[in-house]
Amino acid sequence: MKKYRVGIVGMGFIGCAHADALHRLGNVEIAAVCDEADMSRRKQIIQDAAVYRDYKEMFEKEQLDAVHICTPNKLHFPVAKEALRRGIAAVCEKPFTWSLAEAEELAELAEKGKVPNYINYCNRFYPMVRELKSRISKGALGELISAEGGYWQDCLLYDTDFSWRMLAENSGKTRTIGDLGSHWFDLLEHLTGQKVTAVLGQFKVQYSERKRSLGYHEMFKKQEETGCMENVAVDTEDMANVLFKMDNGAVGNAMFSQMCAGRKNELWINLDGTQASFNWNLEKPEELRIGKRGEGVLISRKDAETLDEAAMAFAGYPAGHTEGFADAIYHGFRQFYDSMEKGKGAAVYADFQDGRRSMLLNEKIYESACKEQWVRI
Repeated sequence: MKKYRVGIVGMGFIGCAHADALHRLGNVEIAAVCDEADMSRRKQIIQDAAVYRDYKEMFEKEQLDAVHICTPNKLHFPVAKEALRRGIAAVCEKPFTWSLAEAEELAELAEKGKVPNYINYCNRFYPMVRELKSRISKGALGELISAEGGYWQDCLLYDTDFSWRMLAENSGKTRTIGDLGSHWFDLLEHLTGQKVTAVLGQFKVQYSERKRSLGYHEMFKKQEETGCMENVAVDTEDMANVLFKMDNGAVGNAMFSQMCAGRKNELWINLDGTQASFNWNLEKPEELRIGKRGEGVLISRKDAETLDEAAMAFAGYPAGHTEGFADAIYHGFRQFYDSMEKGKGAAVYADFQDGRRSMLLNEKIYESACKEQWVRI
């Protein structure tokens, strides 16, 4: 088995999650990391990896097979472009890029250069999500009639909550749609095999100004209000509502917010078909709710005795042993590094073409919200 030398650019919350998953793979060595912050507090995670402040220097000095890009959105494009230019496989966080134009260029470069590429839409890799996709492919849903759902968090509920994502110069035109909506719409299209064809978006900014700590602060951790604060104008949406149409005639709606008190990381999706309805919730990842008229409601759980073979490939532990966020990331990376040697084949991970699609949806939802009218994709 080939051993892959990997670099990580950006060692915040998600960079550390990438590192943890990579350590579990067995055929991957984290050779180097790149971050402007002091890495001494990350020593247990990065272990013996070389530490850089400049990703170009890292590429120049290290013989890397792949790079994981875990930076703010505005840096995804230059880091990925440099990696592709050097023939280094690129694993990128979502949203894919700062703009649609950047996404289109990277997708084209990766395809022309035949460089392996990956977008971390990790929700594809929960066992019950794969079970749902298998059931839909076998006709259990029937014809898709409608889809509903959302993605809710409360990490930005107060005006003292702040993240780099709030500034368009870092995140791009959209924030909540880019950060949360991109996950949801990727899952919708992945599960159903249908494409969104038109959108009607509505954005809301609750706080036009927020207070930012002048010290170091991590996302998802409470920012204490001290005397060392500054007011910062916010130019991206706190929440968004989207109505949409799909290419088979199905309709739907979804709500996205990081200001929903008590909801920590609740992505949920409900699919209504002519034969059944299916509901999956990220905060209850081991359960799939199945509704059938005249038969009541069945809650199907992860279990080797009932799951499809494709779903079992994402189940690393026995029934009753819950698998979550870290495991989903691991299974996605496992598929990707297997494909580096064997080819993508039947692997279901998202690639740069999926990232381009996601950025197109973001762009059109933003356009719709600005115009206050339906926009075709």
